[in-house]
Amino acid sequence: MIRLPSVISALLLLLLTFDLARKWFDTRTGLLSMAVLMSSYGFIFWARNAQVEMLNTFFILLSIWYFMRHKSDQSQGWLYVFGVIMALGANMKGLPAYGVPVFSIILLCIVKKEWPSNLTWRHCVAAMALSLAVYFALPLAAAYFMGTWDPLKLIWQENVVRFFTPFDHKGPIWTYFIRIFDLAAPWSLLLPAALIHLFLKRRGRTSTAMELITLFGGIFIFFTLSGSRRSYYLLPIIPFASILVGYLLVEFSRRVVVRPLDYFIKGFGFLLGIIFITPLVVLVAHPSALPVDSCMLWPVVILAALVSTSMIAFTATRRIGGMTGSMIAAGLIYTFAVIPLSAQLPNLRTQVMEVKSLGKPCAFFRKQQDRVLYYLDGPCLVFSDEVAVYDWAVQQGGVLIVNDDMPEGRWVTVVKSRTWNAMVPSPSQHRQDASTGAGSRDTN
Repeated sequence: MIRLPSVISALLLLLLTFDLARKWFDTRTGLLSMAVLMSSYGFIFWARNAQVEMLNTFFILLSIWYFMRHKSDQSQGWLYVFGVIMALGANMKGLPAYGVPVFSIILLCIVKKEWPSNLTWRHCVAAMALSLAVYFALPLAAAYFMGTWDPLKLIWQENVVRFFTPFDHKGPIWTYFIRIFDLAAPWSLLLPAALIHLFLKRRGRTSTAMELITLFGGIFIFFTLSGSRRSYYLLPIIPFASILVGYLLVEFSRRVVVRPLDYFIKGFGFLLGIIFITPLVVLVAHPSALPVDSCMLWPVVILAALVSTSMIAFTATRRIGGMTGSMIAAGLIYTFAVIPLSAQLPNLRTQVMEVKSLGKPCAFFRKQQDRVLYYLDGPCLVFSDEVAVYDWAVQQGGVLIVNDDMPEGRWVTVVKSRTWNAMVPSPSQHRQDASTGAGSRDTN
């Protein structure tokens, strides 16, 4: 249930992406753009994640979509709705729901040298006042009932201060030049080719090309200018990246891309097909290399190989509908069959339940992990001193949850996860401390 907002946002994002691509190009491009988006790694991952990132992405795209659909309206009523959409989005994640659409739209208006018709300063100021009133209603109410200005201070700190002088998440300025490729994988390999092709075609489709490239570039520039950078901040650009790739694939099927790009797209399709076929080759040549009984994997690996073969065939014949369909099918087979059967990794909930089944009090060392705390479903202490937490664990029989390993000899790992460990004091060390009378306060 807690994933439902992300799932609904993802479905709506698909519809908005389809509509934008159809408006700029045609229905076929819209359908392909939607298929590219729904099979992109970042989209799949965050659509299934119980966090606010997909909601934030949805409201940002909704704001831009609404502007593109209504900017030519004769009445100014759309401007007030536009402001309310951004205000609701800002309450989901923060001020980027204002900053990204406004920055990208202003950049678009400057590049195209045209502004919405019948737009007056009076309506702009009134719409801004309404938008800010909607945005501040919730934090002001929280400040009133809590009797503190902390909610408003948090808005300033997490949005304005973080943007200009970040206190954490200080990625280098080239962060998004790298991270866009894993967010939009595997289709991101076609992004450079898509941008080159659209630049080459801009004279024939000036308005469409400029709108798509400017909005794509505006979002990228906005997040790059921010001092605080994390990969998932860039999620709002993925729908536009999907439209770029979708358009490139349609042009590829029509044989209107230049020869080097044509070869590059074919190579992309062949490469993906070969990658998906590789596990079958491993299964035939070295079945012992797989971590589970090979008989469990034979049916799904053969199915994935057949789908991958069809992907290569569709790429060779420029049938991009089959190519993207095969990509989606192969991705689903690996996500829900091959990888789970091969890895058999316990999930977060299972590992936390294993800790909880010990029936001991739990504490965190230096940093509380909210996801672990959620499944523990109970209060936990947070210690910053290793001696103090050792004393607590010995006296209370407690379990310590840490990001890194603790000093060897004093602690024993009882549950090991990829990002955290659950540890208890070593019985032998405890007996040694008791026999020497040194106690756990001896730090040597």
